[in-house]
Amino acid sequence: MSQEGLFIPMKEGQLFAIYQAALMEKEMSEGVLIVPPAPFEMRRTQRAQRNLAQNLSKKGFHTLRFDYRGTGDSFGTSTDWSIQNWMADIRAAADHLRNAFGIQRISVVGTRLGGTLALKALEGQALRRFILWDPIVRGKDYYAQLEESHRFLVSRESDKPPYDRGGRLQCLGFALNETWIAELKELVLDPGASARGFIIQSEKRNDLMSEMGNLKVVTIDDDQQWADPILLQMQSFAHPSLTAIEKACEGKL
Repeated sequence: MSQEGLFIPMKEGQLFAIYQAALMEKEMSEGVLIVPPAPFEMRRTQRAQRNLAQNLSKKGFHTLRFDYRGTGDSFGTSTDWSIQNWMADIRAAADHLRNAFGIQRISVVGTRLGGTLALKALEGQALRRFILWDPIVRGKDYYAQLEESHRFLVSRESDKPPYDRGGRLQCLGFALNETWIAELKELVLDPGASARGFIIQSEKRNDLMSEMGNLKVVTIDDDQQWADPILLQMQSFAHPSLTAIEKACEGKL
């Protein structure tokens, strides 16, 4: 499996990314930018994202995965977290896939918060399609869910308070900053007319209609139970969801 770890240069530092070349030639090179969820859900989706990249490469797609600044092996710490910064990271990753590897036909697969941010960061660019896997519709609701999960897990370990001694707000093992929280609470999924593609939802939700703009909502029987705090540290294989995403990338969904 042809994989290459690399760093995407930015003004402030470098983003870590993994490029996976296509294992099958197509008439015209196609790429898929895989945008990760927020760090709270990265462990849960890590295997699924890797499997997706491998499966897509076998079908003739070049893929690029990356870590946001302040996460994984990219530069920065949680003090560098902000919604605006992460959207800049997404744009930098898309530009790198085009410029470093010469791939102009690009689709974007974004998971959870990554799907919502990818849509906002890249809408209006010349992309084949967006594929959003269980995207966050309202940031304030997502933040409330994170707080609830944190309170539940802290209640099971009474020796670990929800706030550290320095006063920085802790959530699910990460120290948050006020900028990120404020921006997240203002975030709303609102596709414009130029965004085309699919929303893959693993459970029927009340906050998604059958279509959102030109994004078709497809419900898959693959209940990921994102709000369950017990599952946050468990790897998800998500075979039905990944199969649907792969079909969407191929234009067969």
